[in-house]
Amino acid sequence: MKTEHNRNYQRIDNAITNAYNILLTKKGTPDVSITELCECAKVNRTTFYKHYKGIHEITDRLENELIYKLFNIEYSDKISVEDFLSNPRPALEKLNKNITDNYEYYKRVFRPDRLRFITEKTINLLVDDFKKHYPNLAKKDAVMKKVRINICNFIGSVTTLYVHWLNGYLDCDIKDISEHVSTVITHVYKGVKIPE
Repeated sequence: MKTEHNRNYQRIDNAITNAYNILLTKKGTPDVSITELCECAKVNRTTFYKHYKGIHEITDRLENELIYKLFNIEYSDKISVEDFLSNPRPALEKLNKNITDNYEYYKRVFRPDRLRFITEKTINLLVDDFKKHYPNLAKKDAVMKKVRINICNFIGSVTTLYVHWLNGYLDCDIKDISEHVSTVITHVYKGVKIPE
């Protein structure tokens, strides 16, 4: 009985998020009302509120999923921090491909008014990822302070570049951004070794 309830809950949740994505694409704007969403998902408002407190929660969840997909490459493709710092081009090329393949979608979701939230989420995701891969270093407060500063510096600037590019504020090719970011990383972090 519980399994059936969970399946039904998931089915409705999928209907709501799919409807949000449809409306986001159709309208070309993130201004989706709960009434529109419920009509598109074929659920009533009571059902919607059993799943979400409001549209902001769907936006938040969607951003989390997109950030995870953007910055967490499949485990088999994982590269070490040192490899990334010495040659970030392969990871940045994957990032570029993901963004350009889903350009309209990312443009609607990763808006300048959401930049602070996107940046904060991405920083937290990468800090958590670092802790998972370097558990011994994660126990050292001084090391983690430096790691967080470096991640904040990197993600703050890179996220701003990509969000501005997506929204047409930068007149350049996406490859120009990745080339610039790659040059900065290899220059600033040249010869960095992660101690165990």
